[in-house]
Amino acid sequence: MRLTNAGVDGFGQLHERQIPLEASLVVLYGPNEAGKSTMFGFIRSMLYGFARRGQAAERQEPVNGGKHGGRLFFADEAGDEYVLERYSSEAAGRLRLRALGSEAGDGEGGAPDEGFTLAQAEWERRFLGGVGERLYRQLFAITLAELQEIGALSGDELSRYLYQAGWDGGKSIIAAEKRLSAEMDALFKPRGTNQAINRQLKTLDAAEAALRKRADAIGAYNGLKQDAERIDEALRQAEAKLPPAEDRLRLLHKAVAARPLWIRKGQLLLEREAVAYASRLPAEADGAWTELGRHREAAREEAERSRQKALLLELQLGALSYDEQLIRLADETEALLRTAESVRMLKLDAIGLDAELREHDEAIGRLLGSIAPEWTERQLRELQVTVADRDFVRSAAQREAEAARTEERFAAELASIRQQEREAAAALADAEAAIARESALREQAGAAAGGFELVPRTPESLKAAWHALDAALREWELERVREAAAAGGQAGGGAADAGRSGAGPL
Repeated sequence: MRLTNAGVDGFGQLHERQIPLEASLVVLYGPNEAGKSTMFGFIRSMLYGFARRGQAAERQEPVNGGKHGGRLFFADEAGDEYVLERYSSEAAGRLRLRALGSEAGDGEGGAPDEGFTLAQAEWERRFLGGVGERLYRQLFAITLAELQEIGALSGDELSRYLYQAGWDGGKSIIAAEKRLSAEMDALFKPRGTNQAINRQLKTLDAAEAALRKRADAIGAYNGLKQDAERIDEALRQAEAKLPPAEDRLRLLHKAVAARPLWIRKGQLLLEREAVAYASRLPAEADGAWTELGRHREAAREEAERSRQKALLLELQLGALSYDEQLIRLADETEALLRTAESVRMLKLDAIGLDAELREHDEAIGRLLGSIAPEWTERQLRELQVTVADRDFVRSAAQREAEAARTEERFAAELASIRQQEREAAAALADAEAAIARESALREQAGAAAGGFELVPRTPESLKAAWHALDAALREWELERVREAAAAGGQAGGGAADAGRSGAGPL
């Protein structure tokens, strides 16, 4: 028996794993807790069955999902390939054997071979050479426990341990020798005719004679050699295509692993689009919402008080029923009435707790709804989040918060810019109105002066001329004030007033 591959459906921490074993020497290596001992126990369980439920360390129930068990591919001495399937939930872990290949893998009528069930004793006899689980553990599958047991023995004890392992105290040696002698006699005798080796020798002689008779044996050999070269070339091409295919497979695995996060991101984007209208709410919407919430809470409290009052009235109405037995039990009834108030308070507390429980349930429902519409509380409790997922969600939340703050800052800047725009528009309107009034005054002044108008007409030149005119007026007024001060106080004041009044026509 030669193992070729192991397919783990669910065993310990292993889940959906394929381990190739097609080599003369197979070495499994990895860090601690990587699953090496788990893989060792998987092969032992597939060969000899699962441990009892009380032996949890050897039974290795799956912790990452999957069906407890798997498949083991192997080839027998004749080269026929088989697959062994064993699951703990099917017929107490009984094994199912199925032959592989184009001829052995199809049943009658070309239907796929469903396999057949073998008892453990028949399985060990046909495919394991009669090696039981105890001998397998002691000589062929030595774990740390067996190594520790062997290390505690001295030299002679170790020799007896290895010699007697699986031999039933030496009784099996004699039986084995007898079986070997019988098998040797059945295989070959110098003058026998029915032995297997003698028949094979005769068959070999016949085959050699047939080969000698074939004249085109060299041509057939050359054709087979060319076929082998073509097959080798096809294998080399397939090996060249294998690394890109493996890279593509790893990429697809990463895509499958990231798909839930991608779906969650899409849901968050949809939710953000759904609440995008919030940015268009008026400024007083917050206060109105708070006031409505306060009214709603007051209405709820009023409704709760009304319901409690109704319950109290119903209790009082029920207590008014006439009963002779209650009259005879007046003392006990009076004691019960004295405790009625405490019972009522307890009932009110229970009602309040029920309301609080419903509020908590509604809060949990809102949280689940914010995650996804199809989520349930059980799914949330069973959700397993890795450290990488938490870091990703935390970074996404930070980015979203930063984006929200940036959006608020842009909104504030936009409001400020719009205010500045409105102020600039008002200033522009005022300036245009002032220009219009000034133009009207200029037209009137030009009509009064016989059609004269101001030159130059450009705004810069007009502004420079206005400044020059203003400076000249100031100088003229100062000169008039000085002249008036020299002439006298009152007369000077009149002159100054006259000068100021003359500034208009000038």
